[in-house]
Amino acid sequence: TPVPQKTSTPVVFSTLTPTPTQTPVPYEQLIPNGWKQFKTELVEIWLPPSFKVVKKSEGEELALQGETSKNSLYNVMATVSYAPLTGGSLDEQLDADILKMDPLTRLTERRKVSLNSIDAVRMTLEARVDGMDLNQLTYAIQDGGTVWFISYFAQINEFYEMLPIFEQSAKTFRMAQ
Repeated sequence: TPVPQKTSTPVVFSTLTPTPTQTPVPYEQLIPNGWKQFKTELVEIWLPPSFKVVKKSEGEELALQGETSKNSLYNVMATVSYAPLTGGSLDEQLDADILKMDPLTRLTERRKVSLNSIDAVRMTLEARVDGMDLNQLTYAIQDGGTVWFISYFAQINEFYEMLPIFEQSAKTFRMAQ
């Protein structure tokens, strides 16, 4: 019977490279010049001065309306709302919430992100409401047994133009300390 011969095989060991931890940017540096602070007893967020406080719906902590262009039939909106964590995790709760969405609303993106070193889930949605195409950007943040939702709404023709403003605003969100 043949006897296996030992041969040497070169092995390359990978170098362990630690993942750098993200250092939060000082809060004041996140606020663009000229933006306006919107604050309640529970939260704070900044937006361009064209936004105004409007009547909030149930579960909303803050509701804001921006100026609408001449080409849009829908008001640009920003809301901050909260709900108790009902699932075992934020992902489980978002999965359940998505299943309950109106069939005319479509989730187009969902991914984990960091908002100035705070873990969040970023979601974009599309909907058709009263014959208009609307888009939504929402960030979900778990704070213990509470889930905070920072949402921005705009008609599709303004949504992508406003997206950098929405993303910058979300970075200014913070809970009262």
